[in-house]
Amino acid sequence: MEIKIDDQVIVKFNETQMKIFKHDISEDILYEDLARRIAYILSEKYKEIVKRLRKEWEQKFKAQGIDSIPLDDEKFCELVFANNQYQDKKTRLLTNEGE
Repeated sequence: MEIKIDDQVIVKFNETQMKIFKHDISEDILYEDLARRIAYILSEKYKEIVKRLRKEWEQKFKAQGIDSIPLDDEKFCELVFANNQYQDKKTRLLTNEGE
C-alpha cells in the first residue's frame, strides 16, 4: 500500500506491515480507518499552525495599526500571507542562517 500526496509517495507499507495493521484493525474497515487517522493527524497539524499564526500575527497587526482582523481562519491567513513582513519557513531559515 502506498499513500501519496500529489502523486508523490509519502509512505509505503509492504505486505507484512499490512498484515500487522489487520491484526488490530478489521480488514473490512482498514482503508477507512487509516484514511481517518491520516486526516486527523493532518487536521490537527493544520489547527496548530493556524493557532500559532494567530498568536504571532494578531500582535503584529495591532502594532501595524490594522484594526480589522478576520475571524475566519482562511481569510486571516490570507491577510498574513499578503503582509510584506510575512516569511514562510524556508525563507525564515535562510534569513536566520545569515545572522
